This record gives sequence, C-alpha cells and structure tokens, in this order.
Amino acid sequence: MDDRVSAWLESLGLDRYRQAFQQHAITWDVLPELNDDDLLSMGVLLGHRKQLLRAIAHLSQSGKDDHAGSQVTAASKEIPPSSSGRAQAERRQLTVMFCDLVGSTALARRLDPEDLQDMIRGFLDACSQAIGRFNGYIAKYMGDGLLVYFGYPQAHEHDAERAVHAGLAILELVRTRPTAPPPSQESEVAVRIGIATGHVIVGETIGHETAKERSVFGETPNLAARLQALAAPGQLIIDSVTKRLVGSEFECMDHGTFALKGFDTPVQLWRVLGSRTSMSRFESYRSGRLGSFVGREHETALLLGRWGEAIGGEGQVVLLCGEAGIGKSRIASSLRDRLIDERYHMIQFQCSPYHTNTALYPVINCLRQAAGMTGEDTPAMQRQKLDKLALDNGIDDPATVFLLADLLALPTDAQPRLNVSSEKRKQMTLDALVQYLHRSANRFPTLFIVEDAHWVDPTTMDLLTRIIDRIQSMRVLLIITFRPDFKPVWADYSHVTFLTLSRLPRRHSAELLASMTGGKALPPEVERAIIAKTDGVPLYLEELTQSLLQSGMLAEENNSFILRAPLKELSIPDSLQGLLMERIDRLGSIKEIIQVGSAIGREFCYELLQGVVDVTESQLKLALQLFVESGIIFQEGEIPAAKFQFKHTLLQEAAYGTLPKKSRRALHTRIAKTLAGKFAERVQMEPELLAYHYEQAGLAGPAVDYWHRAARRDAERSANIEALHHFNSALDLLKSLPQGQERNALELELLLARGVPLLSVKGYASDEMEHNYRRAKDLSEERSGSMHQFLAIRGLWVFHLVRGHVADARDLAETLLA
Repeated sequence: MDDRVSAWLESLGLDRYRQAFQQHAITWDVLPELNDDDLLSMGVLLGHRKQLLRAIAHLSQSGKDDHAGSQVTAASKEIPPSSSGRAQAERRQLTVMFCDLVGSTALARRLDPEDLQDMIRGFLDACSQAIGRFNGYIAKYMGDGLLVYFGYPQAHEHDAERAVHAGLAILELVRTRPTAPPPSQESEVAVRIGIATGHVIVGETIGHETAKERSVFGETPNLAARLQALAAPGQLIIDSVTKRLVGSEFECMDHGTFALKGFDTPVQLWRVLGSRTSMSRFESYRSGRLGSFVGREHETALLLGRWGEAIGGEGQVVLLCGEAGIGKSRIASSLRDRLIDERYHMIQFQCSPYHTNTALYPVINCLRQAAGMTGEDTPAMQRQKLDKLALDNGIDDPATVFLLADLLALPTDAQPRLNVSSEKRKQMTLDALVQYLHRSANRFPTLFIVEDAHWVDPTTMDLLTRIIDRIQSMRVLLIITFRPDFKPVWADYSHVTFLTLSRLPRRHSAELLASMTGGKALPPEVERAIIAKTDGVPLYLEELTQSLLQSGMLAEENNSFILRAPLKELSIPDSLQGLLMERIDRLGSIKEIIQVGSAIGREFCYELLQGVVDVTESQLKLALQLFVESGIIFQEGEIPAAKFQFKHTLLQEAAYGTLPKKSRRALHTRIAKTLAGKFAERVQMEPELLAYHYEQAGLAGPAVDYWHRAARRDAERSANIEALHHFNSALDLLKSLPQGQERNALELELLLARGVPLLSVKGYASDEMEHNYRRAKDLSEERSGSMHQFLAIRGLWVFHLVRGHVADARDLAETLLA
C-alpha cells in the first residue's frame, strides 16, 4: 500500500483498515477498481464499505481534482510540517459535537460485558459512518460517547450545517438499526447530542502513544458538552451561533434560554427537529439578509435576450461561472424578479455537496417539491400527489409515471413492471425526465435553473447533457451556475453562452454598501475599510457589513452612523470562515508557507519569503506554483524577482488568523530580522514596514524607533496625514515601554516633531494641538531652559493666541521672552 492510500484512509477517518489494505496490496492505481465484494473480503463493515465506495467514485469522477490533489500530496511529502513531533496548534472557528449514548450504565448492570461491547461498538460504528459522510473528525472516543470536530483538520464551506446533518443522521441510525438490547430488556437505547460553534485553539497533539489526542481549548467544547447534558434522549440541541450559521436549512424550535455553569450570560438554545429540503441554498442562507441588486447591467441584458429567444421557440443555455460569493445565484434570482409579470413555468435543481454521488439527487428533490410532498405524507399520499403532477403536465403514459414513481421510491404495485436491465431502466428514466421538461415547455415558457453544478452527481450530469442536446426545439432557458473549478462539457454548443461574472467595481460596491445601511452614511474610514477588504465580492461585502452593524462598534444617528471608538481591525465574519479556510486547508502541510506569506502582508516578494521560510529553493518554487494554480495568490514577474498577492484580503486574513499569538510573534520576529539583515535599502525606503513587524513581534523599542523614522520621512515630504499616523503609532506603542527619563525624553521628541503635521492637518486651534503641546510642556520641565522647553511653550502659546485666550497667551509669551 502506498502513502497516498494511507493518507486517503486517514482523511476518511478509516485508519482501522490500513492493515487490511496493506495485506491486499491496494495501491493508488488499484483503488478505483475496488468493488463491494472486494471490500467485503477485506473485512470492511457495511457502512464503511458504502463510505469507501462513495469516496472511490468521487476520486474516479474528478480526474482533474485528483491530479491537483496528487500534486499537493507530493508537495506536502516534500515539504514536511516544521513542527517536530508535535502537531502545530491553530486558531480556528470550530463546530464541536458531543454525542452520548443514553442508558448504557443501566444496561451494563444486566448485559454480559461482551454483549455490551458489541452493542457499544455497533453504536460507535453507526456514528462514525454518519460523521464520515459529512466530513467530521472524531477527536476522541469517550466510553459510549464521541467528541467530534467539524472545521478541523479540514475546513469546509458549511461546517456547522455538516455537523447538524451528521447529528440528525446519528439520531436516525440509532432509531433504525438494531443496537438496542433484546425486547426482554427494560431499557431502550437512545442518543443525545449537543452542538456549538465558536473560536478555539485546536490541533496540538497531547499525550503519548495510544493516549494521544488532538487538544482543543476554548469555551466552545464546554458549551457543546453542556448542551448535550441538557438534551433529552433522542434530541439534538444547538447554540444560537450554530443556528445563525445554518440559516433555514433545518426546522428548529426554541428550546429556551439557560444559565449554564461557567458562562457569564444566559445562553439561548435550539432543538433541531429535522432538515428542510430547499429549492435553493441561496434562498436558505441569504433571504432577508440582502442588499439591493446593483450593477450587472450587461449580464442582465444578456439573460433577458436569451429568454426572449427561448420564448420564441429557440431554447437557450447560459453557463454562469464565478467564484463563491460573486453573485451567480443573485443574478438568476434577479432574472426571476424581472419576469414577475410574465406567465412561465419555473424548474430549479439544487446540487448538494453531500450528494455528489447520489444519482439524480437534485431531480428527486425538485419533483418532490413540485408535487408538494412533505415528510408527513404517507407513501400512498405521496403517490397521489405524483399522479396529480403527471396529470397536470399532460403525462398519461403509465410507463413514464411508473419510472417517476420508482425514482422517488414510491409504491408502484398498480403500474406495469418493466422487465429490463438496470442500465436500460436508467436510460428510460432520463428520457422520461427530458419528456417531462418538453411537456412543461409546451404548456408555458420554462425557466430552468441548475444551481451549483460543481456538486452535480454523474447521472444528473448525463441528464443535463441530454437536455442540452435537445433544448433548441423547446421554449426553455437553462441557466447553470458553477464555480471556476468545474469544467462544463457543453461550452462549444452553438446555443450555449458562457458568461463569467467579475467582481463589482468600486462604485457598485459603494452602492451595495449604502443599500445595506438603509442609505445612512458610514464613517469614511469604515466605508474605505469594507470596500478594500471585500475586493468587489458581493457576499463578502454583505456579510462583513452585517457583522459590523451587529457588533456594537457603530452608533446610529438620524442620517448616518458614527464610531463609538477608534476603528480597529475588521474581523472575518463567522459565516465566511469555512468558505475561506476550506481553500487553505486543501494545501495540506505546505499551507505553512502561505501562512508565512500572510504574515508578511497582502503582497510579498519571493526573495523575502525565501529568506524567512525554512525550505529549499525547489520546495518553495513548487509550493508557490501550487498556490498560484489553486487561485490562492497571483504572481507578477518571474522568480527571483517575482511578487505575489493574495487573491482576496480576506483569504490572507484567514490564513494569518489560524496562527496562535506565540507563533505570530516568532514569525514577525523572523520577518523583521530578515528585512533588517538582507533588505537594508528597502528598510530605508519603507521604515514603517519594519516598524509594523517589530510591533507585531512584541518588540516595542525597535518598533517605536522605526515608526519615528517613517514619521520624519513623511514630514520632510509634507505627507502630513501619513506622518501624523506614524507619530501616533509611535506614541501609542511608547506607553508599553518602562517609565523613566529615557522614555520621557523620547516622548518629548516625538510630541515636538508631531506638532508640524498636526498643525497642517488639524489646525492651530484644535484640541489635539493643546493636548500635544501641554503634554510636551509638562515633560520639558525636566529639562528647564532647554530648546525643547521653549518649543513646547511656543506651541501652547500659538494655540491660546489663535483660540482667543489672550490672558493665557500673554503669560506664555512673557515666559518665552524671558
């Protein structure tokens, strides 16, 4: 067995089969050929066989991703983690699940230990199956319970949602599988689950040998444990952060507000009753939280034009490509708004990240919703609704209705049996679905939207190809949305238009921002920060703005917002953490290099990065090539003179945000020393760069010195706003140095030099001028009769004179004259 198979098993949480794969000489090349019988002969449990077969199918389906993944794997092997023997701890947003079997203690008193062991093992295997399906990581087995992480070691776009899906799957598995004791026993086995989301430090390996585990520190695990203890048997309880992150994907009931031990404020809890099948993930997550639809005039006009052609009987296809959050679903929704006065039929497929190998999953959900089926319906009621749907769409062929019923797993006893092979039945089902669309378009023009095709299953992909082959004769506009890593096979058709959405220009970003604030003006520095940080991606802008408005940093007035305190760094909203971190975690251990780059800044040059990282030149070049190919960074110029830039500011901040404070300080120290030792010319030109890294390293003395240098340079150039910023940075940092004559002398020098740009920016009579020179005058009294004292008094004299405080100005003038 090669290392890739071993790493693959570990990523699935199925290390237990490593020895079996080794004994059967399973290599990466052999892996796609494995079938259920092979896995059975290797002793793989039923649930795990299904999980492995799904994963094998996914590997076979995405050849391009395999190639990229093998490159990352190779690079990760070539560039091992820098930590020796102990895994690197990281700061993370984590969704934590505590899962506990109820009633096992009472059973232990009555069951034979071996019977109890079998029952507990069955329960844990069932849980492992559900958790693995949704990419959870089992951090610890605790007797008859589990501690599970979602968001580590691999982040995913919707980790909170994955955790809740896994929790519901566990509840269902425990209800339906025979893990309970025989009927003669009194107790019934059940499970209770608590889920909470928050920021933690996770990943450091503690313990030795068989007692090793990945630690997690923070209040989130404690909260999840408290929620699990509050849950009744068969219940899943989540906190309010998790509830907010999952949107309306689940049916939840307010479980009350509780004062929990160890928590200062009461915590609102929610009980999850079940999942909802939504027509659109966009509607589930974004409805009610949107700004106005701005820009996209060209794209909207193109869609309306293609709709006009479709109405005229010439079916059209638009492939709508764009990165996550760029507005693909929004522009499709906007088209629907434009057609509100027209009579048309709407069909929508929503592909799912959890069902990439579930045949026709979006089709089944679409049909169920079109027929109005619910979870409370009996099979007979669902069959009646399907018959009505077929009748309404003019489908009177019994064989077609039978195929649709069979697809939806509904009773088919009253319909003719089809004595055909499974492959032939599949082809007939696909033809029936195409015919369903054709009949719909005959009745009304049809808008057909397929969302998130990058998650499409292979059989739905076949169906879409059939539809696109025949769509020109239908009154249908088919819009397929997807991300750039999906490569559609239909782009060369004459009736297919490929449309890529770009980022919003600055004016449209400002317009969207204004719609989020209800037209009320934000402080200029806040607006600049939001627009710069979100880089024209509408989702980023909306989430960051909403997070800021809810943070309490702003006070609302009649026509504007004002800052309650000086603006600090805008943190990444919880709702974007998984989306950003998923891309970084795909890099494996080589992400440590991108973390170094993130500490340098949004932009970094090859030579500085090379001077800081502890890898060979060939390793560094390979890693940077992969970063560029994955879309994490852009490259300008050729190595060694190359410069690199993170694609988004938020991507840089997500990578940097994983570093613990101790690691950050050490990294900034290395960067500062490398700059000072190897880039003297750059330091002379940009002393503020070294000042920043020394400050982040916790080295206040050198940082003050370089902020002072930067301030003097800008003051000499009459760049007064920049000079004032650097002086303020130096003065703020100076407070952390030990008190004494040396610090006072330096503060006095900074205050006197700060007076010139302060005068230019704030004016003679500003309060800042008085505070600056009054503090300087107090400090100068230690050096009576010096030029420093004269300059301090003179600055204060000018303030009082211009302000009109004539008596105070005269007293100070007499002191100066003396």
